[in-house]
Amino acid sequence: MPGTATWGSPLGLAYLADGRFEGYWEAHINSWDVLAGMLMVQEAGGRTNDFLANNGLVDGNEMRAATSSLWDFLSGAVRSQSKQPRGSRRQVLHH
Repeated sequence: MPGTATWGSPLGLAYLADGRFEGYWEAHINSWDVLAGMLMVQEAGGRTNDFLANNGLVDGNEMRAATSSLWDFLSGAVRSQSKQPRGSRRQVLHH
């Protein structure tokens, strides 16, 4: 079920790694807010986008993370959202 989060990205990615959430997306975020969480998700068997592409370490980037089974769905949904004006958009998918 999609929902808007009211907490920070590190907690959202930790919840994803822990199995509390199934997917996470943020239109733009800084590297210091996501790098540790990305590692947790990957170590737990989840997938993340290539956050460091296009100078993401310095400039920030889109953040996408999901369980392996939800990855294709989330990626498709994000492509349609990416065409909207840039702003603070954060979505999580949880059971």
